[in-house]
Amino acid sequence: MKKIISLTINNFKNDNRVYRMAYALQEWGNEVSVVGLLKGDVLEHEQFKGITVHRMKLRSMSLPDNNKIFGMIKYIELFFKIIFQYRKKDIWHCNDFEAFLIGALAKITRPKLVLIYDCHEYERERNGMPKILRLFVKVFERLFIPLAAEVITVGPSIKKEYERLYGLHNVHLVRNTPHLMPDEKHNRFREVFSIRAEQKIFLYQGILTHGRGLDILLETFAQRQTDDAVVVIMGHGILLEKVKQYAEKYPLIFFHPSVPYEQIYQYTSSADVGLNTVQNTSLSYYYCFPNKLFEYIQAQLPILTNDLPDCTELVTTNKIGHVIQEYSVVGFQTAINQMLAMDLQKFKASLQLIKPHLHWDEEVNAMKKVYVPYLI
Repeated sequence: MKKIISLTINNFKNDNRVYRMAYALQEWGNEVSVVGLLKGDVLEHEQFKGITVHRMKLRSMSLPDNNKIFGMIKYIELFFKIIFQYRKKDIWHCNDFEAFLIGALAKITRPKLVLIYDCHEYERERNGMPKILRLFVKVFERLFIPLAAEVITVGPSIKKEYERLYGLHNVHLVRNTPHLMPDEKHNRFREVFSIRAEQKIFLYQGILTHGRGLDILLETFAQRQTDDAVVVIMGHGILLEKVKQYAEKYPLIFFHPSVPYEQIYQYTSSADVGLNTVQNTSLSYYYCFPNKLFEYIQAQLPILTNDLPDCTELVTTNKIGHVIQEYSVVGFQTAINQMLAMDLQKFKASLQLIKPHLHWDEEVNAMKKVYVPYLI
């Protein structure tokens, strides 16, 4: 039995990937804890679905959030507390760059520590990252990524980039897939919003923030002249109020709050088409491979996606949807109309073929291959 921590620099409230990986490690007979940050409406210590969670309490947390110096003070305090309490564990699973930064410095103090670097996105090219921080990540990764025993990424393009940039041969693909969902069709959205049977429901689910195409998506359905299609936006985030305002004003736009992971298939399967409208505003977004794609697949929803390499490859190769060719209101309108004219049942036949192969119970095998050498 190995003693493992899964380190994440958030409050571990809605991070299904971190939970699934931690649970898998525990299922394999290890002592596992998720270590995060005590912030917001969460407990410092708890058992979350069988996993021990410890959120670090910081004295500096009372300092304002919108100040870079105070932010650095908080991070330094977190850095010393985590290293002091957890440096003697056998393995650190570092989720994202901030966790790897702490992990790499912890390994310098204790060389026996095994580091697994799990890049949830293209870390050095995150959307909106200041130039000075981007430079710091680039330099730090180049110098210290050799300290990671293994590197995990979520998408094929990011995997290739890490191999190319750093000459690595220990980069592994573990996609952010959900568990296998039941073959059930639900009707939650039509019941809640009184959407007519002949209207096609286009679903956006996920975080409501900038760079995800929400502005164009809202304008597209606000300007739409026919009511043969509606959009349901389900999620939470900083654009929540804007989405609500559009939903109140325009009859083809509906808002639904985010739902627990265990219930998501009931809502996803209530739509007709799944939307992926991530905007190409950074290399991290350009190379994204979002979990919503696999949630759509499990719910057997044809997918309408923006033209991003891994997303387009998944959709076109498996013949499970359509690609938006122009990132504008006109482009969205055209793609929606094209989708409405297609035979969605053909896409669903293809979805039935790939659904059994794109879920967490299959993906966890890739994760196990990464860990086996270090669990002996």
